[in-house]
Amino acid sequence: MNHPGVGDKRSWRTWLKGLGVAGFVFFLVKGLLWLAVVVLIVLFGIEIGSTA
Repeated sequence: MNHPGVGDKRSWRTWLKGLGVAGFVFFLVKGLLWLAVVVLIVLFGIEIGSTA
């Protein structure tokens, strides 16, 4: 016997887990991009704020 709302609860949890995974991937990529920016600055020796 199916109780009302049981399927809704599972879909809600699935949606919430998907949102968590998407958030994790977003911040992972964002962090990796910031690390890449720092590495590029170090490799190319860009001086920030210098007046040539």
